Amino acid sequence: MQCGVCLRETACTQRETYREFSLWECAQCSGQFWNPMTNPGAAWYEKDERYSDRNAAPLRRPVHTHRAFLDENPAPGGRVLDVGMGTGNFLSAAKQKGYEVWGIDFDRDAIAVAREQFGLEHVHVASLEQLREQFPDKQFNAITLFEVLEHVESPSALMQSIHSALADGGYVAISVPYRRGSRLLMPADLPPRHLTRWNRAAMRNLLEQHGFEVVRFRCFAASLTYVVTKFHFWTRGYLSFGLVNKLKRRTMASSTTGAAAPQSAGATSVRPARSVSALFILAKTKDYVLFTIPALVLMAYLAMRGELRISLYALARKKSTV
Repeated sequence: MQCGVCLRETACTQRETYREFSLWECAQCSGQFWNPMTNPGAAWYEKDERYSDRNAAPLRRPVHTHRAFLDENPAPGGRVLDVGMGTGNFLSAAKQKGYEVWGIDFDRDAIAVAREQFGLEHVHVASLEQLREQFPDKQFNAITLFEVLEHVESPSALMQSIHSALADGGYVAISVPYRRGSRLLMPADLPPRHLTRWNRAAMRNLLEQHGFEVVRFRCFAASLTYVVTKFHFWTRGYLSFGLVNKLKRRTMASSTTGAAAPQSAGATSVRPARSVSALFILAKTKDYVLFTIPALVLMAYLAMRGELRISLYALARKKSTV
């Protein structure tokens, strides 16, 4: 069959099934892909609670994979494009680092947040191909894909487009869920949300196939905060009741309906914000009191099994065409 990652006709081994999907591993590139390999589209993601909640309360700081890129600082001061940029917290940090920042995403709400809350200018609801059609003379010194590659229908086609959009010697940085990680910690690593799974060998083969040389791989383990948060969601309805999110939604609903009188608008906006903040602190305190010891036990167990690392980061350089 044809591999969904490298597109070669080759032997593939079935590894897993989920609903109507089957997971296959390519004998040549080591990539794993789900069949059928179809992205559900922008409308599906805009309704998915993982992404709509992100847009309602966007992260302000860069996450660990963002920091890996920023600490390395490849192509300092250059033009960086973040593909699948989300709400723009990485681009905001990269701008402060001195990069000229560009971003694309097919989530219209996320792009609106990036413009309104982070003040980002060169952010577009577009694919990479559409961006290049709109700005044919733009080439980039670095292109980043944080938690994006596992969502696309054709990783090979995307890497080919990235290669064309990069200047010679430019960098690509990619982070994906690490397929050796525990399924318990990555319950959403399933289709139709995710279409591929990755380890170092599969990532190296994809990058080298498309004219890149790997600079560095890094694997990140689940943090205590991450695992405590998992316990929070596992006990939802029993020990966790989602009060913070309920209060957030109520506050957002009241602000959009204009329930407050104009003269009291300042006071009504401050009080709900303080209430949400106070409730969030109480909820986090409760989570750490209840779940720290169980989380540490689970982390020790997964570490012994080699399943605590859940994120793979790769930095690669485009080979010169000269």
